[in-house]
Amino acid sequence: MVNVLQVFDPDRFQDVQRIGAGNNATVFSAWDRDLERRVALKISMQDTLLDILGNDRLADLGIAAGLQQFIDEVGGPDHRYTLLREARLLARVHHPNVVPALDVGVLDGSIALVMPLMTGGVLDGEARDGTWQQVLALALDIGEGLAALHEAGILHRDVKPNNVLFDGRGRPHLTDLGLACSLDDDAAMADWPGTRDYMAPETRARSHRDQRDDLYAYCIVVFQMFYGHLPFASKAARVEGRVSQIVRPGEMPPALREVLVGGLHPAADRRWPDMPTLLHEMRQASAPVSGRKWPLLAASVAAAFAVGVFASSSEVLADACDDISSEIAWDQSLAHELRRTLGSRSVSDSLDSWAARWVAMRGQECHAAKRAGQPQVPSACAARLQSRFNATIRVLLDAPPEATINYAKMINDLPPPERCLDDPTRDSATTPRELSDLGSLSSLSLLSTDSSPGMLELRDRDDELAALLAMDDFDECCEHPAQVKQAEYLALAWVHQSGYDIARALYWRGKIHRRKHDLDAAQRDLTSAFERATSVGADELGAEAMLELAVVAGERGQIANVDAYALVARGMFTHTRADRVAEVSRVHGFGLLSGSRADQARGVELLEQAVSMYEAQHARYGGPREDIATAKLALAQGLLALDRHEQALAVARSSLEIHQEAFIGRTPQTHALHRLIFVAQVELGQLREASFTTDELLQPLFDSDAVGAGIEECEWIAATYAELGDNTVAEAWRVKGRRAAVLLKPDMPDAL
Repeated sequence: MVNVLQVFDPDRFQDVQRIGAGNNATVFSAWDRDLERRVALKISMQDTLLDILGNDRLADLGIAAGLQQFIDEVGGPDHRYTLLREARLLARVHHPNVVPALDVGVLDGSIALVMPLMTGGVLDGEARDGTWQQVLALALDIGEGLAALHEAGILHRDVKPNNVLFDGRGRPHLTDLGLACSLDDDAAMADWPGTRDYMAPETRARSHRDQRDDLYAYCIVVFQMFYGHLPFASKAARVEGRVSQIVRPGEMPPALREVLVGGLHPAADRRWPDMPTLLHEMRQASAPVSGRKWPLLAASVAAAFAVGVFASSSEVLADACDDISSEIAWDQSLAHELRRTLGSRSVSDSLDSWAARWVAMRGQECHAAKRAGQPQVPSACAARLQSRFNATIRVLLDAPPEATINYAKMINDLPPPERCLDDPTRDSATTPRELSDLGSLSSLSLLSTDSSPGMLELRDRDDELAALLAMDDFDECCEHPAQVKQAEYLALAWVHQSGYDIARALYWRGKIHRRKHDLDAAQRDLTSAFERATSVGADELGAEAMLELAVVAGERGQIANVDAYALVARGMFTHTRADRVAEVSRVHGFGLLSGSRADQARGVELLEQAVSMYEAQHARYGGPREDIATAKLALAQGLLALDRHEQALAVARSSLEIHQEAFIGRTPQTHALHRLIFVAQVELGQLREASFTTDELLQPLFDSDAVGAGIEECEWIAATYAELGDNTVAEAWRVKGRRAAVLLKPDMPDAL
């Protein structure tokens, strides 16, 4: 089949630059001498590719070794078929919003597909800037391209943001038909490819497939364009078709959102029947009221379509549960303020996602209360979450510029809002990893119906302390903001004679002492917190104190105490907060890494259990996966200690990938993981890869003018090589550090 294609002259493509890769092919930018323009050159993965582009050129790009390894692993025939099929499918479509095929042929034995080079970037999963009308125009263009594919009898099967490219004029184009197939191709339709976040329920269930699969994925993409989030807050929400209640600033018509909701129904038969119908409804819903017939009826019908019943427009408009988003103090102006303050959008995006999940949870809670004839006010759980979220925002906005904040930990410590649906009256469900359950003790301040200023102030102090402890700069010499807040909290707790809050304040003080490396003081306060908490019946706070004592014991290398404290905490949590057992396994396992080799082996087993438990929790509740990343970081450390270098490298890379889903740039976690990856690579003799990892370690430091930290990193790299016996390379890194000191910071001490 390949032999019928033309054979390209290898000299036709000049100035070849790699721009992307997938499972089926690698994409290059190249100057096409025949077409006299830059093009995208998509080449199937074949052994001969190394010869086509030149091994030296690929080596300069840093991809020769990885490319060869990939070729060896995946082979070629299946990929030849896929790329040739893509070319044939593209030949059937001519539409301004679908990337066309300019040419196809064989380049030294490999299928090569020539396409226009898209220079305007790629659609991401973020909310698009501009007015809602501008976003809608882009969405309609993408939809028209998808409709053209369907009209040509093609199912895309992988509609997602990354498969929408923009040309130089900003026009969107659907691309990558590598997984596409003809609707009448029974053999191909028997496959189930795609990207899980965009798969329709019937695709995941491997049942019937047709254009409505693509329509479902398209509605998810458009939802992200408007709101910056996936439409479902959890797996359960996806299965039940419960779309998150999120508001986009700019008076976007509610009817337009309801049209998208109609395309996201879990049952294919309840969605819009095809793309032309969906696009028509989107245009109708967005038209000015004066230009629509029966506008209120249209909005009501769209809403009824989404839930399968016809509701009156008056009921829809009068439903207090439709305005849930106004209950939480979060909007795009606050998000922009945080971005300006912190110089990064990762934090605001993560908070935006959490707020959307809270709104979705409150929507379900509100509707359940309405059906039961109860007041549609936030539950104790939802209200406590509000307080914690607001405290986190305050800490972020008020943090001094020089503060070192572990944003990932701060946001990860915000508890999953979905837990409130399990038991809305249980205040403990609202607490993060450090916050304890208050059981049924209505006398305790946080469960008390007393909303006096004193009780509310106690709650605020507690929430702010939880957020402040995400700051990393706990210098032994200087007072930390958390210490000031803790002292105020303890004094206030004594004034109100709140036994729980006194224990809680001592617990926080113990954590602060540990962070400042005063382990004796930490043990005293944590022991006192445990005794006071259990004396008033706050067993989960006692369990949290016991777990923190296990951390202290691990830092001291007291393995017997690590076991004892962790086992007590596990027993207490098992009966009341089973979700905390994963954290017990992580803390217990990590503490054992400071012991003997046998202890380390036990620690690795516990850390593997922790990863599995966190993955199960994520499957249930959804949300960010930072707990999994944290557990995998500890697991990688344990595997490295046991000289299981290949496994350590794989786990560390997985942890880094998960962490970077939410946090881009340098964080304490990325720094620790890059160090782990570097050590594993050196141990495995992967010196070329290790050199790239040192770039990942050093570049962010020098780019941010953290010259001193960069020089210290050079010293650490040198010490690592020296410890592994390579003194020549170690000395070279010491020289690099000294040169950096002289060139970049000449006023540093000569000792460097």
